[in-house]
Amino acid sequence: IYDSLENLQPTEGKFLVSQNNKYGVIDLNGNKLVDTKYDQCYSDEFYSKDQGYIKSGFIIINKTDDGYKYGYISYNGKKILDIKYNDIERIQLIDDNKLYLIASNNGKYGFYNKSKKILDNDYQEIIYDDNVNLLMLQKNKKYGVASLDGKILVDVNCDEISSRGIYFYTTNSGTNKVYDSNANIIDINFNSSVYNTQSDDYKISTILNNNITYYGILDKNGNKLVEDKYRYLEYLYKNYFTAIDDEGKIGIINSNGKTILDMKYSSIQKIKEKNIIQTIDDNGVSEFYSETMDKVLELEKPNISIQDDYVIISNETNKTYLDNQGNIINDISDLKKENYPDQIKDFKKEIFTLEDIYYVKE
Repeated sequence: IYDSLENLQPTEGKFLVSQNNKYGVIDLNGNKLVDTKYDQCYSDEFYSKDQGYIKSGFIIINKTDDGYKYGYISYNGKKILDIKYNDIERIQLIDDNKLYLIASNNGKYGFYNKSKKILDNDYQEIIYDDNVNLLMLQKNKKYGVASLDGKILVDVNCDEISSRGIYFYTTNSGTNKVYDSNANIIDINFNSSVYNTQSDDYKISTILNNNITYYGILDKNGNKLVEDKYRYLEYLYKNYFTAIDDEGKIGIINSNGKTILDMKYSSIQKIKEKNIIQTIDDNGVSEFYSETMDKVLELEKPNISIQDDYVIISNETNKTYLDNQGNIINDISDLKKENYPDQIKDFKKEIFTLEDIYYVKE
């Protein structure tokens, strides 16, 4: 039926098809999601952690005497916006059940919740800011802020507007103000910023002083735990943070500012998805620390192999197994090699040692 068929990147299980130089989309079962009547069609590349690209929709384009016109069709084939816009962008939200679109018409931008118009096409620019989950508006060289339900939180009369961390900042006729995401005015230094961490219990604060940014720690209520005196801070886990001092050396502190590992390392990293810390000194020697910050291993030029339930740290002369909390595993007999299927067609997996996996025909 179709002249061509190819995978519609980056989605899986959806195919771009053509017929008489017009394009559409079908799924794995051949069901038509987008009719083959458009000059171009591509994925909006919407991605969610739980479902990948499953709910990414389709931007459709036709060439007209007035230039290219854009429309939008949802992931399940429902037409959302007619093909009459100059440009369409879907904003990326964590909630994949939401469908918000920014669309321009004759150079003016509007905002849509599915097919429902939330903000009229009356702005020179609308930008979604994921720091504060708000819309930044521009009109006649002035700036304002709106919520995703279309409520104007800050009138479009500011000279400048920006966001840093969990707050946004406005300047109007020389007057500076700081707002939270609900448009409440916050009483902090205009050169200060606050950032969320992976923990609900802690935030990282910064202050710009003489063109140098210094970092500190706040609790969840905004109370200062550690003054803004470090050149960099990053949350690790529990109440631990990597810290960089004025000399560029790296160490670890806790949420009370107590030094846990001295500022003497050239690199510190948390092993992916494990509560294990690796430090590297200027000589390339690595130390490994458990979840409780106990040193468990020291090794030159280590190789790190990450499995679901354990980690292998090795070099030419040493091999050590650590559990996910960084404790040494002395008995490895119960461990199994991950990511190897039990069966590949007629071949069954046989395990001779932890590292030696073979497949034998049944």
